[in-house]
Amino acid sequence: MQQRRTIEQTNWLIRRLQAVMSSFGYAILETPILDSADLFLTRAGDQIIGRLFTFERFGQQLALRPEFTAAAAHAYLTSQRTSIARWQFAGATFEDDGGQFQKMSVGAELIGMAGVSADAEIMAMAASGLDDVGIRDWRIVIGHVQLMRQLLKRYHLDARTERFLLNHLHTLKEYGKERILAELDRLLLIRPEAASADVDLNVVNTQQMLDVLLDATQHGTAMGGRTRDDIVRRLLQKRQRAAERSEIVAALDFLQLWSAIIGDAESAFQQIERLIEAADADALQTLEQWRETIRLLSVYGIPVERTLIQPGLARNWDYYTGLVFEIHGDVLLAGGGRYDELTRLIGGEHETPAVGFAYYVDQLVEAAAIEPEFDQIVTISFAPNRAVEAVQWAQVLRRNGIPAEIIPQTDEEAESAATVNADGSLRHAGNDYQLDQLSRLVEDLQ
Repeated sequence: MQQRRTIEQTNWLIRRLQAVMSSFGYAILETPILDSADLFLTRAGDQIIGRLFTFERFGQQLALRPEFTAAAAHAYLTSQRTSIARWQFAGATFEDDGGQFQKMSVGAELIGMAGVSADAEIMAMAASGLDDVGIRDWRIVIGHVQLMRQLLKRYHLDARTERFLLNHLHTLKEYGKERILAELDRLLLIRPEAASADVDLNVVNTQQMLDVLLDATQHGTAMGGRTRDDIVRRLLQKRQRAAERSEIVAALDFLQLWSAIIGDAESAFQQIERLIEAADADALQTLEQWRETIRLLSVYGIPVERTLIQPGLARNWDYYTGLVFEIHGDVLLAGGGRYDELTRLIGGEHETPAVGFAYYVDQLVEAAAIEPEFDQIVTISFAPNRAVEAVQWAQVLRRNGIPAEIIPQTDEEAESAATVNADGSLRHAGNDYQLDQLSRLVEDLQ
């Protein structure tokens, strides 16, 4: 009974959320449950790839959909649209998440519309859905991937190193930069003692290179099975990595300051502005757009007090390209952000501006305060000789918009069901009703 109750609440919740998104002009988009694995692997982070359900069929790698965004971007591409698409979705998603393989996902994608107005619309719509299902105590936490990456450019990191640092922000915050540096040493095969801050790495590696070259010239073309070119290439790579280490340390120092910022818009934006160099016009413009987004949210009726600025908000750095956000109550209720690169990465010729979000339906079911009016099915149990009356009652209720089902009186759920009496009346919650007393029954059910 409890399981069915949860299903009823979930279905009611989804219908309410869909109605809110429809009021913003979002049409329902149907996407395949089973699709090409490449579609979902394109921007999946390392932690996502291992949780996908994939298999091979007739030489093609397939996957159960883990989310809707990539499928929506693919639908936009294949339809060859150039106009703005406002799509909403609802359906099952699949990934191995600690033993829970299937979840319900509900959300929306706004594809083809750039700018702060699109970002604000998505966040405001997500918040409106929460209000509509009776969740009032929430706050929007907002970060910005684009701005952070703009500021990281000053450290001249290669793409792989930048990705590594961003994917380890949680480690940086919890354990500090030494843990990150040690992990980089392990991955890049740099000996920590050779990369110590009190050693002139350029001198050390240059001297090593000269020594090897002289030795190789004296003794022939190879040493230990490796040619002189192999040895020099390896030493050059080590020298380059060592030279980059100071930039990596500086980037980590910046990221520690960046990740420590969290607060109201006024104070957080002031701290962010102090980290932006005056000559960095792109970063200053992005910050001003962020401020404008907050101003637009207030027009939607979301006061600044309900927003929290956290520039280091870490969702999925492999996926998002701009503003990112989460909506929290007692638990995480929704999250999303901008992902302009996705259409190009899944086969399009150009990037397409896009922003979207998804609700965490399981948490919403627990937090929602409004009960469905008639989404709770009325169960009518009947004795073998009362099937006609049971059907009559069920039909009357259904014609009045009340879901109804009939079950034999021996069913295990009969104790909690309405029952058909010997005279054909219906007994529900201790009260008896005749067919001509339907209005009273409806009021009691409400």
